Amino acid sequence: MVSMGCPYDLDPQAYLARSPERLTLQGYRGWTWAIASRSPKPWREVRRLYADELPECAPATLEALSHFVETLGLCASCPLRMRRCEAKGVCRDEALVLALVAAIQHADSQAIERSLSAMCPVQVERVGEAAASFAIIMKMQDRVLLPIPASVIEHILERAGDPFEPASKTLH
Repeated sequence: MVSMGCPYDLDPQAYLARSPERLTLQGYRGWTWAIASRSPKPWREVRRLYADELPECAPATLEALSHFVETLGLCASCPLRMRRCEAKGVCRDEALVLALVAAIQHADSQAIERSLSAMCPVQVERVGEAAASFAIIMKMQDRVLLPIPASVIEHILERAGDPFEPASKTLH
């Protein structure tokens, strides 16, 4: 099964069910939905997920996640998009967040650069540092995302279309 036209032969549900990807995606979604909807419920669900999966390191990991997503939201070149927490699959910005965290964890400078430039071409260093804090804390807890090469990021960007078109929910 192929997701978003991705050249990997990977079942998208199996990919998103992996602990590192699930923690990253649900963390991003929960944080952004809590802000966009002005409801603490999505953030409470994220805190519960992290407490269950990372009982000893949940507070530090959540702090790094919050800093990353908040920094990204302030620096992004257009409103951040997100899907509901229970949604299957990912949107453009969610894919870029996953790609950036994976690229940092795998020291893939080309994928890091491409992910950052697609999301926040002006404040690359600031967002990169915040993302690195989260990625490293996750890696220290053996929560390493599968690599997403720059060629796949390019494919995602080509298929995603114009990031400035309205989405169901945005944060900016």
